[in-house]
Amino acid sequence: MGQLKRRFTVIIVFLMIANFIIALIISVSGIINNTYLDDLKNYKSLKNANKYMEIDTLILKRAYDYTYTNNSPSTFVIYGQLLNNSSEIEIPIGNDKYIKYNASRIPVLKSKLTNTYFLKNAPVGYYKRQYRSFLMTMYLKFSLFPLLAFVIYLYIKTRSSI
Repeated sequence: MGQLKRRFTVIIVFLMIANFIIALIISVSGIINNTYLDDLKNYKSLKNANKYMEIDTLILKRAYDYTYTNNSPSTFVIYGQLLNNSSEIEIPIGNDKYIKYNASRIPVLKSKLTNTYFLKNAPVGYYKRQYRSFLMTMYLKFSLFPLLAFVIYLYIKTRSSI
């Protein structure tokens, strides 16, 4: 029983360290790029689309699979020009099943809070994927604070016992 408890403790410590490192990287990146709360704002925008979203149309120019590195999974990206202001944007949508290839014009939503674009009239799976992404990133960002407090507590405790 003692060996099982020890293994469980090692796994928990490893997961906490991994969570801390990932949370630290994501949080610092968000603070540096001034996008720390964007996931929360995008979540709010998608949940209240009538209040926080504007409708536009993307004139599709190109759709392609984007792979960051050879080992990372690819994400499907659409690229085109907006009808309202003629600016060109890319929208990572995750999977090609969320758009129709024969469509040259794709309705999009723009968040008034972050200026981020999302597909309009996409299948439920697209929005679920967006929500999961927002929630996971928000969890990692906000979990940094209790983990940081725990690390400081452990540091103080070990320093006082020396």
